[in-house]
Amino acid sequence: MTSSQSQVSVCNLALLSIGARAQVSSISPSDGSTPADACATLFTFVFQNLARTAKWGCLNKQLSLTMIQAAQGTPENPAGTSLPIPQQPWQYGYLYPPDCLLMRSIMPPVVTSGSANNQTSLNNNITPQVSGQYQILYATGYSTDTSGNALEVVLTNQENAVGNYTIDQENPSSWDALFTAAFVASLAAYLVPALSLDHALMPQQVAIAEKMIGLARGMDGNESPVVQNSPPDWIQARQGATGYSMGFGYNAYGPINMQWPI
Repeated sequence: MTSSQSQVSVCNLALLSIGARAQVSSISPSDGSTPADACATLFTFVFQNLARTAKWGCLNKQLSLTMIQAAQGTPENPAGTSLPIPQQPWQYGYLYPPDCLLMRSIMPPVVTSGSANNQTSLNNNITPQVSGQYQILYATGYSTDTSGNALEVVLTNQENAVGNYTIDQENPSSWDALFTAAFVASLAAYLVPALSLDHALMPQQVAIAEKMIGLARGMDGNESPVVQNSPPDWIQARQGATGYSMGFGYNAYGPINMQWPI
């Protein structure tokens, strides 16, 4: 369920949560008021950190990635002169989407039912990617364009890769209602040291925020069922309980907790 809120309304809800008497009519720094300046400074920072704490359904996006690098010998770069070479041992480098906050997974391109889709063009005896059973390996890396400007790239062996990621969407009208509640509580926690001298309020507001984040994560998980093979303990031990595995669909790390200004 979407929240039908705006940036201004969620900021006012956060201000009310900490007992602030003043409300804001905008969160532009030109507003001039201390609450508006604080909200304008903290809004993006708090949202981006909260957005990365879980794979929120309301922020889930898929996009065919833009290939900018290919290993020598691939169809796209047979002689190694058509495109820049990606970092070893990867075969392809894709431009990191500018609206991406967290790359969740790499997927193969959409193909017609019953057709084959190999993960790599160089070694076609590799088992094709099967949704829900295998995870296509990838990494993010640093690169530069022809002018030396910094680029963030997604490195993988998947040809014509599709990225599944968390979008940087700061419009609350598209957020889930519980995600909005978690954001309001989180922003309120950050506003306490900026606007209030009540030091006892800080841990109380952090506790409220963590509870709301937990509730939002739970409901989000209930609305996003997935098929996941659970790796046995002895395989997890080999991977240090955190590493990627070709045969199992689990990520390197679990949800990341918010960091609070205390």
